[in-house]
Amino acid sequence: MLTDAQIDRYSRQIILPEVGGLGQERLLAARITLLAELEDLTPALNYLVGAGVGSISLDCTADTGSIKAAMAELNPEVRLEPLPALPGDSQTLLVMAGTNRIIEAARGANESGSYRHTIFARLGEPYVVAVLTSRSPCISCVGAALLAPVERGGLAAPVPIVAAAETIKCLLAVVPEASRLIEFSGYESRLRRLEAGVGCAICR
Repeated sequence: MLTDAQIDRYSRQIILPEVGGLGQERLLAARITLLAELEDLTPALNYLVGAGVGSISLDCTADTGSIKAAMAELNPEVRLEPLPALPGDSQTLLVMAGTNRIIEAARGANESGSYRHTIFARLGEPYVVAVLTSRSPCISCVGAALLAPVERGGLAAPVPIVAAAETIKCLLAVVPEASRLIEFSGYESRLRRLEAGVGCAICR
């Protein structure tokens, strides 16, 4: 049950039919894991923390103290925590792949098979957001380009925002059942449906 203070804080999204009071309660109870370098955290966190996603586990090698303080000021109800020892504590994985370290971290998380939903944002050529709503397809069988070495590009700015919005949709269970790939060309995008993986050693 939402408190009066929570109804006031989240009023602008509670009035949306896709959210409502029950959807907001679902967001507040949600736990997600976010893989990103420090410079790629803030755009997504602003969106997720503002929306009231209850617990966000961070895999970041840099000091996140200043970001945690800023997010606590934005919304003190949201908890930012270190990456959990047990990946199963979170069913949703959000990846902001701007460096090869994050690519490898995402590969390991994918192989663990611990996440029900994966939202993978590639912040360099090719710029894509893969929204994987089930274990198959997984990020390994979407296509070789997804996990190829990456160098953060100058057109990456809108990609984390799109990925964060898709994460919210997954948490609210308002996304289409089919997995999909959002491909960016400049500031234009196109959507492609993804089929279940065939012959993948990880998600078959």
